[in-house]
Parts: sequence; structure tokens; C-alpha cells
Amino acid sequence: MAIPKPVAPSGGPAGVSLSDGRPYTAVNATTWFWVDESSWQSVSDRESGAGMWVEVNLEPTRLRLSPGDGSPDVTCGGPGKAWTQGTDPFAEAPGGCHHIYKKAGDVNATISIDWHATWTASSGQSGDFGTVTSTAPWSFTVVEGQSIVEG
Repeated sequence: MAIPKPVAPSGGPAGVSLSDGRPYTAVNATTWFWVDESSWQSVSDRESGAGMWVEVNLEPTRLRLSPGDGSPDVTCGGPGKAWTQGTDPFAEAPGGCHHIYKKAGDVNATISIDWHATWTASSGQSGDFGTVTSTAPWSFTVVEGQSIVEG
């Protein structure tokens, strides 16, 4: 059974790109993170042989962002919510799925889903594998705007 990988936002945190095509967010803006709903689904697989079967079940339990800027991981208990145009760029994401970048630069973050894995057998036995994790890279640029006052 393959553990499903997270499907990270393809358009970057703000859903927009710089003129060179790189997705971006801004310094001190609240950067939301999320995965596609298709990534956040329970999955199971049953294998049979010799008159018996074993079924493995995976339940998504936590979404995690390793921000790529040296900050600790950020976690939330669901798939997150996509940031949309018109949303306050400083508003916190529902469920806490956000991070604030303090410096401009290219970011190589990682989005992970923690899964609770269990198994059941046709014999009536069952067990708990604990937590397994799947990850996907998420790269974007953090930009910083500066104002110039002429006078």
C-alpha cells in the first residue's frame, strides 16, 4: 500500500505568481498552508492469500508545515483552507494552518500529513501501527516591499 502524498498548493501561498512565474508570499503576511481535499481522505487496502485477509487503514490526523526558514514545524488538525484573493493578508488561517515569514528569500518548505495506521485480519486480530507520515516539497519566494518617500 502506498501512503498518499500531500498535494501542496500549486499556485503558492497567495495563489499568484511573480512575473517570472515563481509563486510567492510576503514578509510579515500570514502565509496559509493547505493540501488538496483529495489528499485528506481515509484510505484502506486489503490483501488476501491462503484463505485469509489483512486490511490496513490510514486515517489523516494532522497537517504539518516545515516552513523552511529555521522555524519550528506548524501543525493543524485538518487539511487547511486555501487562501483566496480578497482575504485579509494578515488574517489567521482557520485551524491555525499558517506561518509568518520574517525574511525575504526563496523557501523550500515541506508539507506533511500524519496518518494513524491500523490493521485488521480475518482471524479477528487487529493492531495499531501508530503514526506514519507522507511528505511533499513546497517551494516559493518570500518577497519584501519597501516604500520610497520623496519629498
